[in-house]
Amino acid sequence: MIPHCHEKYKHFLKGAAGIILQNHPDDCHSEQMGRLIAHDLKIPILLRADAACTILKDDQMVTLDPNKGLVFEGIVESEDEMLTQVCKIPH
Repeated sequence: MIPHCHEKYKHFLKGAAGIILQNHPDDCHSEQMGRLIAHDLKIPILLRADAACTILKDDQMVTLDPNKGLVFEGIVESEDEMLTQVCKIPH
């Protein structure tokens, strides 16, 4: 998870399984760089992830669904498991 993206970051993102970018909507440069780096590294990217810097913790494992713009806690291996997390009803 990063608050902005620059071409210098590519080296540091090489081991990442995905990128969560908490950028401002006006920060087109970060989005462009993030997309290029994600494409080059063949990893998913989630853009404009509001409050990601606040919610996510260092070394926390998460699963990205960039098509839906969602982040799930832990490793989620199936669509059914994603639905279970999204549709949890608090007791």
